[in-house]
Amino acid sequence: AAPRRWMSESPKDGAGKAAAEAEGAAAEENMELPMTTREKIHAATSWTMTLGFIGACAVCITYTAYELWPSSTSPNAVFDTAFNEIRANQRIVQALGEPLSAYGMDHGGNKEGRRNFIQHREEKNEQDGSTRMKVRFNLKGSYCGAIVFAEASNKMDMKKGEWVYLVVQSKKTGEVWTLCDNRQNMLVQDDATRKFLQGGTK
Repeated sequence: AAPRRWMSESPKDGAGKAAAEAEGAAAEENMELPMTTREKIHAATSWTMTLGFIGACAVCITYTAYELWPSSTSPNAVFDTAFNEIRANQRIVQALGEPLSAYGMDHGGNKEGRRNFIQHREEKNEQDGSTRMKVRFNLKGSYCGAIVFAEASNKMDMKKGEWVYLVVQSKKTGEVWTLCDNRQNMLVQDDATRKFLQGGTK
């Protein structure tokens, strides 16, 4: 009679090893306990707070970059350029007294004294399409103080002394020193351009 063949009870070709690994992986996945409703709410709240914090940081960085980045018409660029031009004007320096310093205003209050906040307003000029930056800051000399009013345009080179206007007023006497004022000339130019585009000469 032919020899009897016994059937092996063990899986062939490493199937047992694969099955064991699969069971081990499933066991590892089940090691994490299910979250309760309270824990889920806490996790969602933490994630929301994290996103809010990131958003707030982004806003702060954007605002700081806008304030401090030395672009052509940023508040700090207008402040620095205007102050440099004023310091070069001997008439103003002699009237206010040396040393001459410049500073802004406390943010959110009326107390003058902090240079890192400069009153400013950015506007879009409808006539020529330029971007205007208006700033106001303070001067302090050994004799008296003064207020500076300046407006710059992105179509003008303020480093060459080109301003919409640059005016200084003494806090003590009210005297006004006009270093530059192109408002009237710009109005005339805008009017002439408007008439030209309309096809008229009147």
